[in-house]
Amino acid sequence: MKVQHLLGILLGCVLFTGYYLDRKSTLKNHATTDTQIAGKTGTLVVFSGIEFPSARTTADEDLEIVMIDLYERVNPGYTKGLIELDDRVRFYIEDRSQRNIEGYETLYYEAEKDNLHKWELKGKVNVEDYDGKDLKHGNAPVIRKLNGEIWGWQAMSGGIAILKTDDGINFKFHDQAFHGEVDGMTNISYHEETEHYYIYSRNRSFDGVDRRGINVWSEDTIEPDFDFEQTIDPMDLFDYSGNSIYDIYDIFGIPQKDGSMKLISNIFWKERERFVDYKNGRNTGPIYPVFLKADNQRLDNLRIEKKLSVIPLEPFERIHPNPKATGGGKNEVGQIYCNSYLELDDVELFGFMVSEDTHYEPYDGFKKAFGIYIKPK
Repeated sequence: MKVQHLLGILLGCVLFTGYYLDRKSTLKNHATTDTQIAGKTGTLVVFSGIEFPSARTTADEDLEIVMIDLYERVNPGYTKGLIELDDRVRFYIEDRSQRNIEGYETLYYEAEKDNLHKWELKGKVNVEDYDGKDLKHGNAPVIRKLNGEIWGWQAMSGGIAILKTDDGINFKFHDQAFHGEVDGMTNISYHEETEHYYIYSRNRSFDGVDRRGINVWSEDTIEPDFDFEQTIDPMDLFDYSGNSIYDIYDIFGIPQKDGSMKLISNIFWKERERFVDYKNGRNTGPIYPVFLKADNQRLDNLRIEKKLSVIPLEPFERIHPNPKATGGGKNEVGQIYCNSYLELDDVELFGFMVSEDTHYEPYDGFKKAFGIYIKPK
């Protein structure tokens, strides 16, 4: 009886161990699938002369991280564009290290297509001043290659200035895209089927409530005046019934072959309990980009694809160093903005800026960097 009892116990242990290992394998495979969907394989090129990333986790085993020290004084702002040249790629970045009456500089870097791990600082963008127009130089121009031509867009008093260029380095004022105040990052796309240009700008509030969404504008030429299409309210995308509050900070549109839209959207994942009392009673939380989808460039039937970041988060996670910050010691990112995208034959490039602080909760000495995530197709 004792032997039988012992054999029963052993058999039970074997069965339990088999179940556990099988379950562990299933969970591991599931986690791997999620990781791959989130885009955490590939190469992360991080550069600006400061030490980033600060940590690695087991989730990043397949992620190659390349550190490049190019220009020590760079204080990264938004990334401003990724464009394809004959055998090179050019990357534009807003440098906020020095602010003068003309605002921030736009620097540009280049890499050979067959060596995207090595980037070189080439110089800075020149925007010709023009009489009678109030360019908001604090926001460096957005630079895009659309329909085979390079253009620039920059916020100006009462709208958006269209900038013309022959080389993607020297820009001149061309015309005004539309009239109306512009806030945040502006993105432009061109759709071959509709033969229209589309501008996505930020809507700062809805019925006086501090909630950020997207305005959509369109025109059949690059010339003004762009027509207003619609406004996207984040409350139509996300569930506001719980603790979370969402802002759509910026959208970068990527036209698809079937006429639909794949969009990179920088989402402000705020929480009601994370209240910043010294910033006009605002809420805070991390910011990072996700993919959205829409039926067309007008963003009809806009929907969130997954709440998984476009850029790998783990290398940039930290516990907020500010002892007065909200978050309760969570291991999370501060702010990651992806505002540049380029598709090549075998890879996708995502240009981004990362800031260690949480929006509305800065502190002395927080780190910032910019980089490119290289994702194999």
